[in-house]
Amino acid sequence: MALRTVYWFEFMGFRIAGRSAGALERHRLDFDKLEAAVAETKEHIQGGYALTAFDEAGGWSARERPLGDQTAAIQTRRTIEPAGNAEVLLAGVLPFRKWPFGGLVVFDGFSVTPDGRFGPLSEETLMELW
Repeated sequence: MALRTVYWFEFMGFRIAGRSAGALERHRLDFDKLEAAVAETKEHIQGGYALTAFDEAGGWSARERPLGDQTAAIQTRRTIEPAGNAEVLLAGVLPFRKWPFGGLVVFDGFSVTPDGRFGPLSEETLMELW
């Protein structure tokens, strides 16, 4: 389950974001494309999941992805709990065309047990991100 969010302003850690029905519907087609790109990235990671595929420092890494006439960034971050379970977070970011300080964001992710089983992240976990 992905979480759609609109960032009206984000700069140096300060963020004004929202999830109003009107804003989400206004950008529905772009959100659909961005969510599909995030889902494809998620499937790709799960298909060849290896702990070495992520930055050991645990920071966000990003890859650019063309979406029509725009370019989105698909960011990933992995965290490992002491018990060995991992949490993989994904954030697809599509900047607004005429406002460089905001854009559309889709959050998604999954958990991985030490024996390689995947599970979804809770809505509460995704809500903490935005």
